[in-house]
Amino acid sequence: MRFLFVLLLISLIVTRPAAAQRVSDELVDAHAVTVTGDRPDTLAARLTRPFRTDREKVRALFRWVAHYIAYEVRSPRMPKQVRDTAWDGLPLDERVAYATLRRRSGVCEGFARLFNTLCHYAGIRSELVSGYVRNDDDRTDRGVLPNHSWNAVYFDSSWHLLDATWAAGYMFGNTSDFVRAYDNFYFLTPPEKMIRNHYPEDFRWTLMKTVPPLRELRYHPFRTTASLKYRIRQTLPASGTITAVPGDTLRFTVELQAPVRPDAIAPDEDDPKDLYPKRARQALLEPEASFGTRRLRYTYVLRPGVEWITLRCNSDAILHYQVLPRPVPDPGQ
Repeated sequence: MRFLFVLLLISLIVTRPAAAQRVSDELVDAHAVTVTGDRPDTLAARLTRPFRTDREKVRALFRWVAHYIAYEVRSPRMPKQVRDTAWDGLPLDERVAYATLRRRSGVCEGFARLFNTLCHYAGIRSELVSGYVRNDDDRTDRGVLPNHSWNAVYFDSSWHLLDATWAAGYMFGNTSDFVRAYDNFYFLTPPEKMIRNHYPEDFRWTLMKTVPPLRELRYHPFRTTASLKYRIRQTLPASGTITAVPGDTLRFTVELQAPVRPDAIAPDEDDPKDLYPKRARQALLEPEASFGTRRLRYTYVLRPGVEWITLRCNSDAILHYQVLPRPVPDPGQ
């Protein structure tokens, strides 16, 4: 009976007039949850075959990942799995995708890289976004470090945000039990709503011209994933927010545990210039010297319109500071 329903569903989709409106999400979902596959290439083909538009294809890929992949809570006593050498030589996205498909579970990076890989085989541009997410019970005095991965996908001449991990379900209380509960909010979430709890380390992926404040920055600057390579000991200013007005001279110091050697750390690969949306109002600063010193020093005269300052080392963005306007005294008081 289910097989006949699927055949009828596909025939309705395939035989629709070319000028007809897009297929509803409900019909796409009904198809997606019936598809099986253990290889990203064949799975992507089966999921997208009935659909014409990229939006419909993205929906099918996303719905499958959110429906069939469970969030994996790793136990420290789990035996180490034997590495599958058949995946050697494949890109990282695809290696993670194969592992996630095999287990039918993964952490957020597994969800995001599997979705990336499926989009690749479907001919759709997708990017993994790393950043900081805040849960309702998070402390606000902790450091801001990337702790989550989600996706940005390109279709209909614009970028869109989605998070298959958070759409798939949630953890039950303080237990390690994952509860499947699909949440459509995290499919093509508007940027102004996604930013409420998803803060990308590359601000271009906010998809917003102005990046709103993050309360955790009162305590520490935002450390990027790349910053972990440089073993930062201390930052000055210690707070991640700076009050200033255009024309002020700002100075920053980043103390490392050991000097950076030119041959010891490779910078992350440069991003294609045409890949990302327009950059936020951000100034990128290079240190006076990157190598042979434990203290990286930066000096910058604030320009009008700059809301964020990013410190770089060895071509890597390592820290983000937010600039807040300093109140101007009233001459009459």
